[in-house]
Amino acid sequence: MFFLGKKHRVDLCLEKEFYQPGERVEGTIKLEKRNRDKMTRLEVELWELAKGGKWEYIDHVRSFLLGDELEAGQSRVVEFQTVLPASCCHTKQYRLKTKLVTERNKMQVDHDPINILPTWS
Repeated sequence: MFFLGKKHRVDLCLEKEFYQPGERVEGTIKLEKRNRDKMTRLEVELWELAKGGKWEYIDHVRSFLLGDELEAGQSRVVEFQTVLPASCCHTKQYRLKTKLVTERNKMQVDHDPINILPTWS
């Protein structure tokens, strides 16, 4: 069964909603192949909401090379983990941007907020 005209899906699912600066972030990335385009890689980036309401790139977090073992209609789960920078501040907004890239450089994107807890010294 093929989903002609439908795009692949990517979804990062984090284990927690709130984090301390420098804490390990863990979760899974669910991929769903929905057409014949070969899925080549996953990229996860950390972004920060800057003054003026524009999201700014902070850091490349992880990359995964993907084989094309899935048929259209099948899904796969990839384990994910990274460590947040110790410089993250609870007064700023952050998100992880997960990109699924195909062999024709088409992208599907997922955004997940990273909520930082205040630290008390």
